[in-house]
Amino acid sequence: NYHRVMLQDAILGIRLAELAGEPFERDLYDIVGKASEFLFQMIDPATGQVPLYGNNDGAHVLPMSETDFMDFRPAIQAGYFLANRKRLLPAGFWDEDALWLIGDEILDQTVDESRRPQSSAFDVGGYYTLRRDEDATWMMTRSHTYRDRQGHCDTHHVDLWWKGVNVLRDCGTYQYYIPGRQDKEHYFGATAAHNVVQVDGVDALQKVGRFLIFPWSKSAPRHVETDDATGLYFEGECRDYDRKPWRVLQRRAILSLPGAVWVIVDDLLGVGEHAGRWWWHLADGAVDVDAERAGVRLHTEAGAMGLAVASTGPIDNFELIHGRDVEGQVQGFASPYYARLEAISVLEVDSRAELPLRLVTVLSPGDPATIDVPENAK
Repeated sequence: NYHRVMLQDAILGIRLAELAGEPFERDLYDIVGKASEFLFQMIDPATGQVPLYGNNDGAHVLPMSETDFMDFRPAIQAGYFLANRKRLLPAGFWDEDALWLIGDEILDQTVDESRRPQSSAFDVGGYYTLRRDEDATWMMTRSHTYRDRQGHCDTHHVDLWWKGVNVLRDCGTYQYYIPGRQDKEHYFGATAAHNVVQVDGVDALQKVGRFLIFPWSKSAPRHVETDDATGLYFEGECRDYDRKPWRVLQRRAILSLPGAVWVIVDDLLGVGEHAGRWWWHLADGAVDVDAERAGVRLHTEAGAMGLAVASTGPIDNFELIHGRDVEGQVQGFASPYYARLEAISVLEVDSRAELPLRLVTVLSPGDPATIDVPENAK
């Protein structure tokens, strides 16, 4: 959302300079065009929505269209058209920002066919997407070593979309300040509000102020494939727990397979016995739980999506949580709009073993998959 705030500010400033007869240099237009295209690579094509990644205080600099706050297409269309005088998106109600700000010349312009949402690697910022258009599914993750303050404890969070449904979601921000409920205030920025792995029951990063987290996360991709011809694959390494008292190195691999099948492999590497806790924050919909088989069936407006897990260690806890508002144990809430709270379903999985410890998660349409773990798999 803050990227959109920046983009809308830039669009307004550049357009006012044009109207004043004192346009900015071309370099600035190019930056705005690239900033628009970055958001374009982060949207769900069916809805125009983006992952609820990072802080979101509801800021909306140019609310000039009738689209929902979560629809980023008006800003993307206006920014790209201002920079390139070409459409990035086909004609639609999201044209309204560009019509108000620039004029009706956009109505005569064609779509820039050289641009489309595709699997992308933005290495400097650490944003990675894998898209399988034929199955209407895609995911986003981030692997980044911060050089400035970070908003949330969300390294290697997975945001997964299928047929316009945010199957695995980020919980958003809710409110920066909640009097009397510091636990709820901290929850939305903590590990527990993201699809990540927590080691030994504590976060590696700690909030030391309302907008300050220490130490800053250190992670990097190990291997990324964004070409359909060679397969769609991401693998990253996180060193947040690779220090005292844990000395645990985390790796996450994400593989996209035909048929909207996703395989997520999490490894905890090191020595000694450690516990891992995995959270999967699910889309709206009824959930059937099969704890014996370590699987759930999520019913969405696009159909059923199965999620199954398996571990090389014993699964000590396989629990579905929905809107648990207990002081110090907040879980199962999301906030797509600032200050609006929604109860959601969250799958919590615990496994403890001598390292290395591996947890495999498979998402696939229909019933949960069956995962066979070989004996003595390490």
